[in-house]
Amino acid sequence: MKKRWTLEEALKLKEEKKYKSWQELEQIYGKNIRRTYRRLKKRYPELNDDITSDSEIEELKVGLRKADWRKILSQGQMNAELNKEISGIKNEFVIDKYKDYPHPYFPVMFTADWHIGNTWTDYKAFLQFMEFIIANQIKLSVVGDMIDNFILDNLKFPMLNTSLTPRQQKIALLNLLDELLRNDCLLNLCLGNHDLRSERAIGETIFSFFDLKVPVSHNRAVMELKFNNVSYKILEVHKALGYSIYNKLHAGQRELRWHHPDADVIVLAHRHTPAILHDYNFRKWQWIVMVGTFQKHSEYIYDYWDKAATIYNPIFLFGTKEKKIKLVEYFEDFEKIMEKERK
Repeated sequence: MKKRWTLEEALKLKEEKKYKSWQELEQIYGKNIRRTYRRLKKRYPELNDDITSDSEIEELKVGLRKADWRKILSQGQMNAELNKEISGIKNEFVIDKYKDYPHPYFPVMFTADWHIGNTWTDYKAFLQFMEFIIANQIKLSVVGDMIDNFILDNLKFPMLNTSLTPRQQKIALLNLLDELLRNDCLLNLCLGNHDLRSERAIGETIFSFFDLKVPVSHNRAVMELKFNNVSYKILEVHKALGYSIYNKLHAGQRELRWHHPDADVIVLAHRHTPAILHDYNFRKWQWIVMVGTFQKHSEYIYDYWDKAATIYNPIFLFGTKEKKIKLVEYFEDFEKIMEKERK
């Protein structure tokens, strides 16, 4: 027969709980004492610590009547603006420091899903890729998932697929970004879901503690690239809404129709499946591109596709004298094209 707890007995248990562990209480009252105590808290409100006296409730009511909701909301606005300033996140920005670029074409490579630290990442190809970027002074626009994970969370999946520790990932990435900045090869960063894991855990990303001197965005960036005579609107989304098994660029076409019909280039990532479209919409030619990944094999890829993902980082040549965009898909073609254009 179950024990019927009186209020006095329940209050005594509450006092005992302050200086005894649950293990000690289980030896006295039995192994189900935790569940019993939860039921007692529902039956007897006196066991709850947040119960206040009548006088305290009255004081609270007086304080509420004296509070000015306008001041509270104004303070909230000030705090929101301060948080934006501290975070340094810019989801809409203008890049005009290259407006006097001397050559007829400005090269920008869109890249994403490096997954530094993952067991399945092709590090040999990534090293060759970075050496090519620095040697040819190409500007990199990164659309998320530079690292695999900064923190080892409670899931075993990322831990078992990690070849570099979170500390090694962080140091490698920051040193890499520093070298790109010193060589003027970094245009902007748009953080992906893997880059933001530490923010979900501790409220901050490592990018909050470093002045990268380039715009940093969360998942979505609207960039205006300006030169003396022309400007280009570029939309970057790491993880965009909308997915179709028949059309890899469905999410980009939704963005174009619903939100940014004036965009010149829309860049998507996250899916690890490259695709590209050059189409005439809204009285202008527009590009939609899905970049590839250096994470060539993984359980994620095998869950959704029957073959390995592809490395694909297209280079777009933006005209600086007239509005014109050229696509270079292969590294070996880039040097030939640039040498021809600079003559």
